[in-house]
Amino acid sequence: MGRTGEPGHLRRQVLSKPALLREFTGKFDRMTRETLDHTTSLEVKRVYAYGCGDSHNAAVTTRMAFHKWADVPMEAQTSLEFARYGTPWLKTARPKKALSIGISVSGEVARTVEGLALSKEAGAYTLAITCNRASRAAKLADMTLDVTVPEMDIPRVRTYLATQIALYQVALRLAEVRGVISYKDGRTIRDQFDRAADIGEATHQANGETVRQLAQSIKDKPGYLFLGGGPNLGSAMFSAAKILEAEGSIAQPQDLEEWVHLQRFLKKTGMPTFLIAPPGLSYTRAVEVARVIKQVQAYLVAIVEEGEQEISAIADVTLPVKGHLPEEFTPLVYSDACEMFASDLADATGEPYFRDFAGPWATPDGDPIWFNELLAERDQLSLQDYSGKPVAPNA
Repeated sequence: MGRTGEPGHLRRQVLSKPALLREFTGKFDRMTRETLDHTTSLEVKRVYAYGCGDSHNAAVTTRMAFHKWADVPMEAQTSLEFARYGTPWLKTARPKKALSIGISVSGEVARTVEGLALSKEAGAYTLAITCNRASRAAKLADMTLDVTVPEMDIPRVRTYLATQIALYQVALRLAEVRGVISYKDGRTIRDQFDRAADIGEATHQANGETVRQLAQSIKDKPGYLFLGGGPNLGSAMFSAAKILEAEGSIAQPQDLEEWVHLQRFLKKTGMPTFLIAPPGLSYTRAVEVARVIKQVQAYLVAIVEEGEQEISAIADVTLPVKGHLPEEFTPLVYSDACEMFASDLADATGEPYFRDFAGPWATPDGDPIWFNELLAERDQLSLQDYSGKPVAPNA
């Protein structure tokens, strides 16, 4: 299969997530405390976390933890948005500075490296989260968290989880140093990672065969929608990404509220719609949205906590999560069934992952086209003031 994992590799990665949580959470916790020093943690006034693809999704899933634990604003952006539309106006200086977190497994994704370079020039603290210490991102950033884990074949799931864990640890480090949470609170938070591993393991056992049958039964559908709110908008984004990578069908993530304003007008009925709805701030809206999903005759797949009744009662298929987690932790397990579905869908249709890198979207050597010309300085960006006159970014 060339550069990708063998068939079923994606499902095997999902099943390995509980063990990865148990093995690496403590390691990444210690590494973060050693990397993000006391002074820096106290000076941070705002966090920007950005990346492309999975890396961006991971930032979206962990944003709530920064808000809830550390009481610090966190913006999760795509690398293009942050580098080209954020850094030109970024003003940051002591005693309160921004923390710019560039996330890239390879450490070489151009727009992410660009975001680190341009935000560093603006005076931000820079942190690279990567699996490549020899990369441009790692060499450029003030600080680096190396989140390398074994078995990183693509499509990737394990590196996504590793990135999530690292981001959670940054939020926890900021919370503890700034005195927003107590030692006891910190211990409770750390215990939730083990609990997520236990819940994930039980959930995989409960849903594994149901997901396989689901993939067989809806493999010929024209597309798939994934809905989530808050941190699980990121879960929906990651779930859709795995369909695109593993099997190549149309897959779209959507904020569950925005679905009501947009995709409910689809003229084709029967669209598989995966609703990720854990207990939390958007659950009551998810119940209302589920009713509309059924009203427009879409095919509702509910990912909900075991024992949930309102959405489960009307869903075509329910994939229960076997235990309770605080909402900020739910992305650690609530996309698992969707990730398995992507793997099983590829098996059911016989599609090789990434079309075996043989499409017109790939360069002759088989690599995706993502390494582009890099901007090294902010004054390379051509900005306009309101009169239309070109101005330098630092003016």
